[in-house]
Amino acid sequence: MRSAVAVLLLVLPAAGCAWNPVYENPKLQGRIERQWRERDDCLLANTPQIDDRTSDPRRVARAVAASCATQTEKLMDMTIPEPDQKARDAFQAEAERRAADIVVTFRRVDATAAQRAPQRTDDGTPAPLH
Repeated sequence: MRSAVAVLLLVLPAAGCAWNPVYENPKLQGRIERQWRERDDCLLANTPQIDDRTSDPRRVARAVAASCATQTEKLMDMTIPEPDQKARDAFQAEAERRAADIVVTFRRVDATAAQRAPQRTDDGTPAPLH
């Protein structure tokens, strides 16, 4: 009997970790997640157009986040029914942080790609890979 109780005490906490969260409104949660992806897609699409590769990344991130303000507003309205100014500022700051991450990542990828420029032989043809 004691061994059965001991097994239950060990299994129940572990089983509790395996449960998926249950949301009050799963359809709304799905729409929120789609809107989050739409906002992130907007940030990803606008970053190369706005970034000049020389300006401060925070400045570029603010401009990128501002270009996606409509998607950020929709996301906030879905998440918080009656947002106050503090919530608006928090959503905008989060969009700017996300945009800054994207700017820095794009610049890092560009720098890495420039270092891996294809090597050429004397006659201008690409060097063989050995």
